Amino acid sequence: MKLGWDLKKGLNWFLTAWKNWDDPSPGDFTRSTLHTNNPEEVMWKGTTQYYRSGPWDGIGFSGIPSVSSDSNTNYTIVSNKDEFYITYSLIDKSLISRVVMNQTRYARQRLAWNIDSQTWRVSSELPTDFCDQYNICGAFGICVIGQAPACKCLDGFKPKSPRNWTQMSWNQGCVHNQTWSCRKKGRDGFNKFSNVKVPDTRRSWVNANMTLDECKNKCWENCSCTAYANSDIKGGGSGCAIWFSDLLDIRLMPNAGQDLYIRLAMSETAQQYQEAKHSSKKKVVVIASTVSSVIAILLIFIFIYWSYKNKNKEIITGIEGKNNKSQQEDFELPLFDLASIAHATNNFSNDNKLGEGGFGPVYKGILPYGQEVAVKRLSETSRQGLKEFKNEVMLCAELQHRNLVKVLGCCIQDDEKLLIYEYMANKSLDVFLFD
Repeated sequence: MKLGWDLKKGLNWFLTAWKNWDDPSPGDFTRSTLHTNNPEEVMWKGTTQYYRSGPWDGIGFSGIPSVSSDSNTNYTIVSNKDEFYITYSLIDKSLISRVVMNQTRYARQRLAWNIDSQTWRVSSELPTDFCDQYNICGAFGICVIGQAPACKCLDGFKPKSPRNWTQMSWNQGCVHNQTWSCRKKGRDGFNKFSNVKVPDTRRSWVNANMTLDECKNKCWENCSCTAYANSDIKGGGSGCAIWFSDLLDIRLMPNAGQDLYIRLAMSETAQQYQEAKHSSKKKVVVIASTVSSVIAILLIFIFIYWSYKNKNKEIITGIEGKNNKSQQEDFELPLFDLASIAHATNNFSNDNKLGEGGFGPVYKGILPYGQEVAVKRLSETSRQGLKEFKNEVMLCAELQHRNLVKVLGCCIQDDEKLLIYEYMANKSLDVFLFD
């Protein structure tokens, strides 16, 4: 299937979700292709942008690392005066695969047919995590999954509203550390950010025939240019993509993504260079001055090690056994990020509190994609420890029944232990039992 535009006939090929599996009338979610010279796929929830794939970088979409590593899928982009579309085919013709839009958190799913079980199996889902939400960190912000909080300002920038930022309201984004004014070539510098999903391409321009140095000079010439990068990352990189005005929807992509060069005042880039240079010199001095001391300490440690080897053997063995046992324990439920749960419950506000038991309080929350949940927060005074909590999580994962409240996932981060349930809108059972 073609996903894109028939420019001659004025047609737009896109996907629309059903309301649910039993109701094929149009739902809220749609998936289409942006008609720009730097194409990327986008998802919409009604009229609000929900997700974007990042532009095509010559290998795959920069925001979907699984695309470039999927050897069974061959993507093709066609762009001419009559048509502009994306399509894909399977290299192994014996495989059966389909892509669907859903009216759920995972709006886009790729499914593969399993011959042995005669069922469809989900092979990938989008959005994949909290950072896949469109522009969650605002202008000049970057989302880092696994970090708490997940949003931070790019180097050289600061929160536009520090108060809102500390309350995990990031939509206002970030601004330059210094008062920004456009300067001529040589007066502004560029800071390199690696392994990122590059910004929203609706504010970009592409020339496939320029080198990276030519791209840099092109950006210098325009006061509205805020960043540049290679438009194609194959074979060391080629082509030019430059961005104007605010940079939106950037996220860190470990072991994926590409390099992005963001424009800063020369004083900021010079200061960063001097700090790095001073740090390197300091390290050399420290290493040189401690070599002899380290050798002496190593000799002492060797003596102590042999002296106490037999005495500590049982202790070491016990610790190793305990660690191995701990590593064998695993959860069967999805893990949620603490920052996203705190944001969903308004930082565990009393206004969101549903009740409290011996284990601790329960809060109502609304996840970024609109789903209502109940968050069970283990109290510090509870007698339930980490082992008991893990047992409860694994038990809940196995006891999934239509007459039981569904457990959606859990969170163990910092000192917090949380269980995330589906929210039951008809109040507590005791209301019906005891009126």
